[in-house]
Amino acid sequence: MDGKQACELMISALELDRNLFRVGQSKVFFRAGVLGHLEEERDLKITDTIIRFQSAARGYLARRAFLKKQQQLSAMRVMQRNCAAYLKLRNWQWWRLFTKVKPLLQVTRQDEEIQVREVELKNAKDNLSRVEQDYTDLDKKHVQVTHLSFLELSGGLSIYLALSLSLYLSLSLSPPLSLSLYLSLSLYLSLSLPLSPPLSTSLSHSLSLYLSLSLCVYNKSGNKAPAGRETRTLTFLPLSPPFSPLLPGSKLMEEKAVLTDQLQAEAELFAEAEEMRARLVSRKQELEEILGELEGRLEEEEERGVQMTNEK
Repeated sequence: MDGKQACELMISALELDRNLFRVGQSKVFFRAGVLGHLEEERDLKITDTIIRFQSAARGYLARRAFLKKQQQLSAMRVMQRNCAAYLKLRNWQWWRLFTKVKPLLQVTRQDEEIQVREVELKNAKDNLSRVEQDYTDLDKKHVQVTHLSFLELSGGLSIYLALSLSLYLSLSLSPPLSLSLYLSLSLYLSLSLPLSPPLSTSLSHSLSLYLSLSLCVYNKSGNKAPAGRETRTLTFLPLSPPFSPLLPGSKLMEEKAVLTDQLQAEAELFAEAEEMRARLVSRKQELEEILGELEGRLEEEEERGVQMTNEK
């Protein structure tokens, strides 16, 4: 929209007769007296707007002043009523006695509050000691579960080592391959399993026994007999009593399943113990916070009681 169209819209809003003005390219031409009449109407509208604004502002200020005056009158009445009551009570003997006994009653009330706080503090300490005892018991159970888990792991590894030995005796593996298997298994266990010293010693003993038996079988096979005959001899070598029950596959699988179930049960018990331990730790922290808050309140009440005693 250009300036000419804007002027036409404004003039049409004034509802002027089309014969009283003409719109040119850059100016608007009015007949004589029309411009003065428009200026008078403008002044009247501006005056009316200013008058309405002033009336609204004066009304707001008057209402605020009236509200303030009401508050002052109410405060004055309250002060007059309190002064009249004081003039009536200042020479009354019972009032004097009340003013002397009231601080003593307040001190007694503070002593009662202190006793209540001490009882709450004692209860919080008892709860804290109980939680610490439960935490200690769960820690012991955690150690026991960890030890049992290591024992189960040791039993499983012993079964696997015995199975490897039986496979070696039945398949007549070469001693270099047995030695390589022994070294690989030892290195893997030492790097991956954080075993306890007794369990590590037992495992090392089992591996050493495995290597010794391998070398013994190799020494027995060192004669000049044919390879096929020697292989048959190694195949039917009798196993020692600790390893002979491991030959049947079904029994081995049953023992493995039993060990797996026991290990799973121990893992579930360990998870429950860890969860209970976490809950007890959080409860211990909450009780410590409550204990600190109660001690702070008790100190504040004691300081307040000392101040009241000094004021008396």
